[in-house]
Amino acid sequence: MFPDRHPFYTYQGLIDALHAYPRFANTGTPQTRAREAAAFLTHADFESVGLKYVKEINEANYWRKCDDTQPFGCPAGREAYYGRGPIMFSWN
Repeated sequence: MFPDRHPFYTYQGLIDALHAYPRFANTGTPQTRAREAAAFLTHADFESVGLKYVKEINEANYWRKCDDTQPFGCPAGREAYYGRGPIMFSWN
């Protein structure tokens, strides 16, 4: 399913994460549970380019992503956020 998967991503890691969140894909109708699991895997696939990357690729631009002209500002310490893991939320 993920032929270029980074060794960071393992089936056991997925199982461990699921145990940490027992309600994930485990409530509602069978169709709702399947949709929730499919949505997560789709986002993880997209954000990590098929589970190939563990963190954002362009590290040189991390510091530029913090735009303090926006009303939401920057995280504490004036550091810009960069995405890590299967759901790489980006920007500030």
